[in-house]
Amino acid sequence: ETLSLAASLAVIEKMQTKPVINRLWNIGAALRLEAEKLIRNYQLEEIISFKGKDPWLFINFSSYKNIRIEAIKTYFFTRLYRAGVLTIGTHNPCYAHTNLDIEKTLNGYEYALKCLKQELDNNNLENKLAEESIKVVEPLFMVRKV
Repeated sequence: ETLSLAASLAVIEKMQTKPVINRLWNIGAALRLEAEKLIRNYQLEEIISFKGKDPWLFINFSSYKNIRIEAIKTYFFTRLYRAGVLTIGTHNPCYAHTNLDIEKTLNGYEYALKCLKQELDNNNLENKLAEESIKVVEPLFMVRKV
């Protein structure tokens, strides 16, 4: 318990003496703006978008032609993971993130978007997942239909 209290006090002190909140907004805005540019470059703005505030953005997906949202998300995230970018579908910047971290994240976006665009254009996304033995991640919870 003492360790938890000491850690809490250290966080509060840092937030009072450093521009933590401002930095979170700046990192989040930079990441969103650059990612949106990449999304537009690959003409995927109708499929991928962001929702929320810059320090905490959700990555939203839409279906495309006959390809399910879940398949698009699964494919996109596997490509991000391969590029060394781990996410649960949100941007969660922290004060410790560096410009190098942001650059690595954007490089991951570039790779994932390029791959996604190629598979969508070839209408081959779900086959590509199957070829790689990747199961589409299905929603865990759903609203009950009555």
